[in-house]
Amino acid sequence: MTESFPYGNGESFLQSELEIIAPFFDHIILLPKKKYTISREIPVNCQIDDRLTSINLRSLIKEMVINFFFVKYFKDFFLQYKSTRVRLIRSLRYFFKICSEGKSIYKKIRIIDSTDSIFYSYWLKSTAFAVSLLDKKIRKVSRAHGSDIYTLKYIHPLHHFIGKKLMIFSVSNVGKKYLEETYQIPQQSVKLSRLGTTRLYQPISNDVSGNLKRLVSCSNCIPLKQLDKILMAVTELAMKNPKLNFEYIHFGSGPLLEDLIEKTYQLQLSNLNVHYRGFQANDLIQKFYSENYVNAFINFSTSEGVPVSIMEAISYGIPIVASDVGGNTEIVNEVTGHFLSHSASIYELADILDKVVVANSHIYQRALIIDYWSENYNALVNYTDFANRLIHLND
Repeated sequence: MTESFPYGNGESFLQSELEIIAPFFDHIILLPKKKYTISREIPVNCQIDDRLTSINLRSLIKEMVINFFFVKYFKDFFLQYKSTRVRLIRSLRYFFKICSEGKSIYKKIRIIDSTDSIFYSYWLKSTAFAVSLLDKKIRKVSRAHGSDIYTLKYIHPLHHFIGKKLMIFSVSNVGKKYLEETYQIPQQSVKLSRLGTTRLYQPISNDVSGNLKRLVSCSNCIPLKQLDKILMAVTELAMKNPKLNFEYIHFGSGPLLEDLIEKTYQLQLSNLNVHYRGFQANDLIQKFYSENYVNAFINFSTSEGVPVSIMEAISYGIPIVASDVGGNTEIVNEVTGHFLSHSASIYELADILDKVVVANSHIYQRALIIDYWSENYNALVNYTDFANRLIHLND
């Protein structure tokens, strides 16, 4: 079960996973929650089932009313609320949205033939809640990423998954530990299963750009990605190095894109060019990496799982400058790049970029960065292992 895949442009990283695990199974049913006009190609043994896309606001309100008076949910919510500083109304809305949507999804999927089946939720949200409600004899799994577990502003009903034989596959060790410690989920119910990427082209080996320094970021244009601060830091970097030319390219779209474009228009630096490419298909981004020497990839997020965008960048030997949040700690290290502190300012980011891109531009060996990707985030290796673990789930 997905948010929208294979519809729309989201969850693009699921494409490579599906292509690799599909041959291990006779038949795969994709159940997206949202439906869009665009639909991507899927393996021949896969089919799309749109039953979840029919869930409407009316059914959610009905389930929310029922769940609101379900004493177990209500009691557990306030037990969590007492130990946090989150906003009450916002948390209530999120908590019961997950529960009510999960109940609605459960009613849709419980009639699916479950003989020798595995129910797999890609996110540890309402779909995982729905899966956890299924008969305990059914094999049930969910992935856990970042935004679906690090609930800094909300209260998450994750505790309802405990003891329901829902196997959770965390994409990072940090996430695995967080689930065990924050939600007291038993170690045997949380396993590490890394994501991965498939490199489509050969990396560019030589820097032939002269005095041009190229910086890239890739994400949705939403507040937690702090793209406005990246823009300010890159501007500061260009001002510190007037004899060099800089190019900053961002791949991705979202609600803040127009605001970023407006801020960029206000820049008056002759040695800095900024380009917003909007949403780009995965193969086009990789083609760009193979044809253009990128000096650094920037991630300045306030919350992360393990970004697939970073995996793609290191597969082409690109050094990373990233925030010390979530699973970033497992992919960014002395081989692949440089960390920023949790509270790093735009000036600290600019200083680190200066060290990585200008002062010590040869400190990171691109061949070693690629080796690290191959050993840890190669899709073929990681997803083959994941498929085998799903098959032998109850062995």
